Amino acid sequence: MNHQIIPYIIVGAVVAGLLMTVVYYILRWMKGNVRLEFENRAYRPGETIHGVVHLKCRKPVEANRFFVALICQKIVREHRGGKTHTHRHEILRQEVDVAPPGRFAAGTQQMFEFALPIPGSQTPVSTGNQSLDTILQTVASLGAQRLEWKLEARVDARGVDLASRRRISINPI
Repeated sequence: MNHQIIPYIIVGAVVAGLLMTVVYYILRWMKGNVRLEFENRAYRPGETIHGVVHLKCRKPVEANRFFVALICQKIVREHRGGKTHTHRHEILRQEVDVAPPGRFAAGTQQMFEFALPIPGSQTPVSTGNQSLDTILQTVASLGAQRLEWKLEARVDARGVDLASRRRISINPI
């Protein structure tokens, strides 16, 4: 008897998960959206990414923070037991605020400019910031490994966040 219930429990859990995901995206869409716009899709170390974030609020949004982040993840693939496993490790995150915390009224349609510098490919002797020096040394030492770069705009809001991500390329010099 118990063996007959297990498939129903599994199907119920999958359906509940899918339903929660659909509800989340509907709530996010009803709240508003952010859209990233920038000139290039490929950059070199040391350059600066200049762009605009478009914010559209369908409902009032209470923003704890509104920022753009440059994110670099190291992609690690392992082969174990005849299967391939992929892991992502965030190795760099640079953020810049594009607006102060506050309330955006329903109907808001606004653009916010941003500039985000890309770390240089050669690590200087010291930047004076130990954390940044460590990140730059890690990025410089990874040469042959696969890195994935993304630009993310996010309104950290009460309830559901508004966010947008786009892949970019950071090509070595």
